[in-house]
Amino acid sequence: MNALLTDLYQLTMAAGYWQAGKCEEIATFELFVRRLPANRNFLVAAGLEQAVEYLLNLRFEEEEISYLKSLPQFARVEEGFFDYLRRFRFTGDVFAAREGTPLFAGEPILIVRAPLVEAQIPETYLLATVGFQSLVATKAARLMEASGGRAVVEFGTRRAHSPQAGVIAARAAYIGGCAGTSNVLAGMRYGIPVFGTSAHAWVQSFASETEAFERLQALLGPAATYLIDTYNTLDGARRAVAIGKPFWGVRLDSGNLVELSRAVRSVLDSGGFPDAKIMATGDQLRRAQSRGGLQAGGDRCARTAPLHREIQRGEKHLARRQAGVPFRRSRPAGLRPRVRHGQRGPDPPCRPQRPARGPAGFRRRGARTRPRLHRQPAGQAQEPV
Repeated sequence: MNALLTDLYQLTMAAGYWQAGKCEEIATFELFVRRLPANRNFLVAAGLEQAVEYLLNLRFEEEEISYLKSLPQFARVEEGFFDYLRRFRFTGDVFAAREGTPLFAGEPILIVRAPLVEAQIPETYLLATVGFQSLVATKAARLMEASGGRAVVEFGTRRAHSPQAGVIAARAAYIGGCAGTSNVLAGMRYGIPVFGTSAHAWVQSFASETEAFERLQALLGPAATYLIDTYNTLDGARRAVAIGKPFWGVRLDSGNLVELSRAVRSVLDSGGFPDAKIMATGDQLRRAQSRGGLQAGGDRCARTAPLHREIQRGEKHLARRQAGVPFRRSRPAGLRPRVRHGQRGPDPPCRPQRPARGPAGFRRRGARTRPRLHRQPAGQAQEPV
């Protein structure tokens, strides 16, 4: 693992810690989201596997050390620090939420407890990999919620910040509840189901839409999914019905997805294909879901049901915490609320109302992650809270 995949100031601070004799001091870093954007009440943890892999393989190669020695920022650093980097290994502890766990603002996603330099250098990489994957996983969970439980397939590599980011994003989207991905490498590397149909270029390469559908059916058989909006969506649906079985379904990629999905559903049902699926793609998808949902057909996806239950439970706890009400715990019998003859007994004790922190306690800016640092002298154990 390339140890220079970090910010320069992490390494200059490490040199300063070494020269100050602080390398053996134990520090605890907490990675958490300070606040969530408006209308976002949870996040989904992801990226732990890559974070642990990074820590286990973190090494400084001789070429990397030579480069650091050539930088003016390290001109006054003693040679002993570079010898320390040659022996550098992560020996600390990591505590983290299980991937796919819904979390709330202020709750640690990941905690690193290690000697100060070993905890400081990985900060940049951990913020990047956990922050990015948790962002994608949370977006996927919200899409699943908007879809009403119907399957959603991740198709984002072509819009990712890099092809490598597309692979990681596909993994995170699967953690967040997506049924699969279009990214073949992610499918092979992480065991994610892969999905794909055909492009408009396929239809346009043949003399007619019917010929394009027949060729696709011959190639894929029951897995064939026809892209029916190249010319006229309803005509494409009728041609799919005319060709007959086997095929999996059809795909819509343009137009008013709500109205077209209902019209296409009617064509498929009247043609004797009530089990044929309708796949909707494109920028209009989220707006279509918010306007009343698509007539996709098929079974609802059950992968995200446990996640939704956890989110609902967490939302109740969050509301109680914001209202200043303690979490449920055992109380003495005399403090339990009772109702006799229409009279209500004493209410359970509550903490004073906390002061408001702006509208709903959230800011409109995006979620920010920043580590919290707790230090203690070497040799003293500190358990994370």
